[in-house]
Amino acid sequence: MPFEHGTYFSERETYKAREFLSTLGLSSKQASEIKAWHQYRLGKQLMIWATAGTISGIVLGLLFAQMF
Repeated sequence: MPFEHGTYFSERETYKAREFLSTLGLSSKQASEIKAWHQYRLGKQLMIWATAGTISGIVLGLLFAQMF
């Protein structure tokens, strides 16, 4: 699905996604709901990875501070 590649879209990606969803016979409301769902899921995944990265950075910083 074209919406799985990120929460930011170029005009070309938006056009491709719109064309893809139109081939499925979905209404514009259904297509916008699908887009919103994918953006929500990706935003949630990005938040989890950013939090994990921040926590691991803090832990490594504390570890290196004790070592040196």
